[in-house]
Amino acid sequence: MRNILLFKKRTGATPVEPAFVMTVKTDNVGFSSSTNTQCFIPLGTQTVDIVTSNGLTFSSVTGTYLMEFGAIGSFDIFITGLTNIRLSIGQDQDKYVDIKNWGTGLWTNLDKSFEGASLTVLSATDTWRLDNGNVLTDSTFRVTDLTTFNFSAFSGQAINSFEQFLESTPLLTATGLADVSPTDLIRIDRMFFGCSSFDSSVGDLDITNVTNAASFMTGVTLSTSNYDDTLIKWAALTTPPSGLTISFGSSQYTNSGASLAARNTLT
Repeated sequence: MRNILLFKKRTGATPVEPAFVMTVKTDNVGFSSSTNTQCFIPLGTQTVDIVTSNGLTFSSVTGTYLMEFGAIGSFDIFITGLTNIRLSIGQDQDKYVDIKNWGTGLWTNLDKSFEGASLTVLSATDTWRLDNGNVLTDSTFRVTDLTTFNFSAFSGQAINSFEQFLESTPLLTATGLADVSPTDLIRIDRMFFGCSSFDSSVGDLDITNVTNAASFMTGVTLSTSNYDDTLIKWAALTTPPSGLTISFGSSQYTNSGASLAARNTLT
């Protein structure tokens, strides 16, 4: 078995936690709900080691693995060797309630990661390390209950696509957009699509090099202040974006001053 640092039990300087850490609530409704002490972890062909907060160890597990906790409750699971969790509708999405740490591993496949998961909290503060060209592919992170997302999770990553990221989620706010590097970002199509409750400025997202923004924020209506802030910040980019068609729904900008000037610059 690999040594896994349980960061909650460390003292002194804050260590780098190598494991991916997620909280599961066994008695939430799910495919494995008949016993209420279990949770499926879809691993595919990966082989990982798992330690739980209630002292259980699962070594060299693979496939769609059924974890038995022996009790009803909420448990943290520490997984080393993880590169993807690809969910399918009808599995145990509703038992995944928080991601506490992304860990030091490289995620090589993000397609449908956590799709449909009922994440009500995303408390991780470290970087979500990406491999495989750093592409966020179809349906990545389309979760059902998350209301805010901190894009600082991608700080230092060469992201080139946010296609469909957080599409049709109950998202209210987004923070940390300034931490997304604009160098490689070329696609934001369907990002925030259908997030009808979303009301947050996206002006800190540098879209200088974006070439595809089809259906970006379709169905979203921003407050005037957030729409104004977005327009002003995008217009102030060294090379303001051109050739993009972006719909902000029924959002209304201030028809004077800096906001009007910014919209004129962008259109």
